[in-house]
Amino acid sequence: INAEYMGPTMLGLNGLASFDSNGKPASNPIFPYRLVFHPTSYYHNLFPATPQDGDSFFISQFESMKPGPVYDVYAISAPGGSPHQIGTIVTTSVATGTKWGDHDMFFQHTRMEDDIELRPEWLPGIEAILEEQGRHFPPVPYPDLPFN
Repeated sequence: INAEYMGPTMLGLNGLASFDSNGKPASNPIFPYRLVFHPTSYYHNLFPATPQDGDSFFISQFESMKPGPVYDVYAISAPGGSPHQIGTIVTTSVATGTKWGDHDMFFQHTRMEDDIELRPEWLPGIEAILEEQGRHFPPVPYPDLPFN
């Protein structure tokens, strides 16, 4: 699969299942096609829907977060599938800004091509999604879940 194929619109998730809880490589990693982190209504409304200049305003918003549910997490097993709730992310204390977390933290991304190598049956569904996204400018995002 061409490394340029997916571009920045899709990221892989196989890295989340590549090792067991003891750090040993998984022989047959089982992972979803997509994860959806759906904020609670409280947190959805805490952050502005319009673009802001810079990112420093987020620090004060994060520091105002109350302990409790932040995101419901949904998994979609394959392209075209339906989301199923697999968990909830809950904070147990107030958030605080840190120099390292705010300036230096880095998350390694996995290419979708790596997922397709493990799940080649996903390719037709992924191509259909990319084709649909390519018909629109600006690109059409995935459908979102409703806020309660």
